[in-house]
Amino acid sequence: MCFQNVVLAQPDTVFSLNNYLQGVKQYHPIARVANLFIQGAEAEIRSAKGEFDPNILYTNYQKTFNSTNYFYYNNTELKIPLPIGIDVKAGVEDNGGNYITREVTTGQTSYIGAEVAVLKGLLIDKRRAALQQAKILAKQSLQQRNAAVNDLLLDAVMRYWQWYGAYAQKKMYEQFLNIANNRLRLIIIAYQQGDKSVADTIEANAQVLNYAVLLNESTAKLNKAGFELTDFLWDENGMPYLLPEHFIPDTTALLDYFIPLQLNDLLNIASTNHPEIKEYTYKLDGLEVERKLKWQSFLPTLNLKANLLNKGYNALYKVNDIAFLENNYKFGVDFKVPLFL
Repeated sequence: MCFQNVVLAQPDTVFSLNNYLQGVKQYHPIARVANLFIQGAEAEIRSAKGEFDPNILYTNYQKTFNSTNYFYYNNTELKIPLPIGIDVKAGVEDNGGNYITREVTTGQTSYIGAEVAVLKGLLIDKRRAALQQAKILAKQSLQQRNAAVNDLLLDAVMRYWQWYGAYAQKKMYEQFLNIANNRLRLIIIAYQQGDKSVADTIEANAQVLNYAVLLNESTAKLNKAGFELTDFLWDENGMPYLLPEHFIPDTTALLDYFIPLQLNDLLNIASTNHPEIKEYTYKLDGLEVERKLKWQSFLPTLNLKANLLNKGYNALYKVNDIAFLENNYKFGVDFKVPLFL
């Protein structure tokens, strides 16, 4: 007895448009690359926020020559930039020596103070402008991602409906061929009974052959459409895969994807929600930040600096109940204006 391998055909599995588009958005390389726009923008925000990170500065230098201690300086400062344009700082100093500069206080001292821009840089400066532009860039990058994904999904949907049309056409020709075969059998029976002529059987057989040819052409067209659909099929590992032969399009929910809209309604939706229009809106916002920053360049530079001073390492401790602003303080002004703009 001889046994042959029998290949059982798998039952048809409906491959819905929603599942198809979900896979395209998650795994297609273009969609994954589009997500990098957002990651890059988030990195820009972190970089811009780094300008507001607290900084600690330590300076130590000294000179000893011929057994003489000329000077020594030990200065430690903590500086905290605030998003409102004020730099808060605090520090401790330990200075001494035989030839120390007279403007430096000898011994251990401490201070706490602030530096604020009064004119140029009061409303906006490079640090705040960079942070604002980075946040705007994040929103803009989101719209760039959406625009890229929209173009991808548009191409994917067109391929799906081409596959759907090829499948529907093949099913139609299968029905036509089945009807033509039934008609041929009836005409043959009628011919055998003398009700039909030979020409009628030849015409019916020609119709069967014509529909058989059309069915073969539609089958080839369906295979081609299914193969083109695989351009958008990728797995979670970034590897492409072919559409299984037993997958068929969803033929029951076609009308769910067609929503009648008036032209004015479509234009209103596009003007408020289209990602490319939103992208240009955020570009204008970024240019507005740049314009404000450039406008600050016309203003003179006026920076106020004030420190509360004290002996020892406790800047907030009041010595002999004397107010800081009456005895222990350091105040300064920086002013600069260009003569030719």
